[in-house]
Amino acid sequence: MIDTLRVECTVVGESVTVVTVVGEVDADTAPTLAVQAASACLRTRTRGTLIMDLQGVRFLSAAGLTVLCAMDRHCRDRDTLLLVAAPHRAVLRPLELTGMIDTLNVLSGPSLRRAARLRSALTSRMSVYLATGVLMADRGIDEAAALAVLTAEAQRDHRTVGTVAERVIAAMVNRSDNGAAQPSTG
Repeated sequence: MIDTLRVECTVVGESVTVVTVVGEVDADTAPTLAVQAASACLRTRTRGTLIMDLQGVRFLSAAGLTVLCAMDRHCRDRDTLLLVAAPHRAVLRPLELTGMIDTLNVLSGPSLRRAARLRSALTSRMSVYLATGVLMADRGIDEAAALAVLTAEAQRDHRTVGTVAERVIAAMVNRSDNGAAQPSTG
């Protein structure tokens, strides 16, 4: 059978790892998910959070439920919080039928929207943190001055500090790719 599953792991901040799953989780693809999810759990800090984002899952079989049970045990052993983002019927129904919805930390509806906002805020925060470091290194300034530069540019351009930070990081990456050593922002 053709492997119909894509798994991507993203570290957000210091203590949050997101495992994004897209496709069908069945007997053929569950081992791939198990390996990727276990690896993500090991990379997540103790007392951190592992989010299994199942928004892109079209089918969840018993094999997939087994992976979720194993991940729940693995995370508990590592004192890591496991959150399962399950916004639609293809994921929620198997969790409901097996009673797993009552034992796992399942995010759906309003709680899922809050989690998405949290993920966005964490990503923005990490961008600001990285951009601050870039400006400190480029300009030889301290953290407060670097944050002031980001804030001033955000106000001048009517943008969020997170958006300006992403531009600073993109400029740094572009400089690295081109081998140039120029300051990141105006």
